[in-house]
Amino acid sequence: MPATTLNLPADHEAPAQARGGLTRFLAPENLAPELLENAALLTTELVTNSVRHSALGASQFIELHCDLDDRRLLVRVTDAGGPFPLPDPDDDVGGWGLLLVAEISDRWAVHRNVPNSVWFELDR
Repeated sequence: MPATTLNLPADHEAPAQARGGLTRFLAPENLAPELLENAALLTTELVTNSVRHSALGASQFIELHCDLDDRRLLVRVTDAGGPFPLPDPDDDVGGWGLLLVAEISDRWAVHRNVPNSVWFELDR
């Protein structure tokens, strides 16, 4: 089954570029609309976290890796920035991206070393 990796510039356009790349990657697969919507939402959240918290320079990149097989979609976002904060349930201003990932995905994990990596899986 297909897999793809995109290198995204670490700037404010990265979330939209990630969403577009994910959509192009998944379009030929005729997946359920709910899976596509959830994948796009969670991917946008993870890439936004990388942009906001990694402190990457203009010449650095965020890596988006997508892998699809008969059972699941795997999406992994990796950056070489510093560790980012884990969600605080008492924060009512923001920081809900990983909580969304935990709620919507079937499996997920954070690896807070350099490089940082956050991945999720959605069952087909």
